[in-house]
Amino acid sequence: MPFLHTATEKIYYEVHSPAFTDKTETIVMVHSVITDHTLFDSITAELTQHYCVIQYDLRETGNSASATGEISFEAHIEDLFHLLHTLHIKKCYLVGVGFGGQIAVKFAARYEFLIEGLILLSLPFYSDSTLQKIKRCYNEESKNQIPVDKILELGKLESLKYPNIQQVIERLKKMDPGVYFRFVKLSITDNLFQELSSISLPVLTLSGQHDFLFSSQYLISKTMFLKNYSHMTIPNAHSLFLVKEKTTLLKEIAVDFIKSNTYQPSSLKNDSMKILKNWESDTAIDIQKDFHAHTPSLKVDFLYSFSVYVNGQLITEGWNKRFAQEILLYLIFHHSISREQLCEALWPDIPLSNAKKNLRVYLSHLKKLIECRTFRASFTC
Repeated sequence: MPFLHTATEKIYYEVHSPAFTDKTETIVMVHSVITDHTLFDSITAELTQHYCVIQYDLRETGNSASATGEISFEAHIEDLFHLLHTLHIKKCYLVGVGFGGQIAVKFAARYEFLIEGLILLSLPFYSDSTLQKIKRCYNEESKNQIPVDKILELGKLESLKYPNIQQVIERLKKMDPGVYFRFVKLSITDNLFQELSSISLPVLTLSGQHDFLFSSQYLISKTMFLKNYSHMTIPNAHSLFLVKEKTTLLKEIAVDFIKSNTYQPSSLKNDSMKILKNWESDTAIDIQKDFHAHTPSLKVDFLYSFSVYVNGQLITEGWNKRFAQEILLYLIFHHSISREQLCEALWPDIPLSNAKKNLRVYLSHLKKLIECRTFRASFTC
């Protein structure tokens, strides 16, 4: 088996090259906490038709071994740097899942000259309320045992019928609790926003609609203004199972992202329906809703850019003020919600009484935006 050897580490890796070309892009896959390089086996088989794909095991996972036991972000970043250097990779795309997405962001922030772009699945962006729930979950448990039942409860996974849920449970039960808790502690004490905002590379994040732990709405609200950043939520999916259960769809998304970045930089923003035109049953990009008998329409495009059309007319001004974008996107995904829930979701750090006072002003501003021309929206203040 191929290993990258350093003074203290032994990192397992695999290189999968396309059979018919020697000039191609390289994709490096970085897995999540409770998985290893095999997470990407199915999508690698699809992507090697077009690209060279590298999979590897993070230290302390899979076939990799560590003499020091260090799992800091600094250590993971240097492992990845040495891997690219050893394999003579001058440029690559990083695909990161969960904790692997955190590594990808931090690596790109430091070694941006080595990276073409980032595709990040289930990126850990925690609201304060979610963070407190996670900390309470682990504080109540002995560090000698992984709290499998509470993890399922926290992510609302108990009722899910995904075929791979049992594999996740079995993997959690077999994982070294000491390693697991060190990974989790590192993940929840990290704030990605500064690094993500410093990156000028194209960044695409993907979330599953049914992922309640890493909320796509919260991620969108925090990152929609970032440069070269875009997000896609996959309906009827959970982030934990995107790689294995939406393989062909993810392959199409990745191929389009790379091609658009390489050959047609503007095409992602100008043709957002292209990727998913054959996936209408799974994915909705444009959302239209009738508010009155005369069927005026509200169309929101949030795949690669933020655009709002009222009765077919593009509304260009006012979205960067008073949280108009964040509130509209949240209301699209939550048709029935209280003011308290909206305040908790978008402004968890602000006292509820203050947030509710501000919300009245914000909703009034949003109402004026979408009431332009002949459209009359049913928002109430």
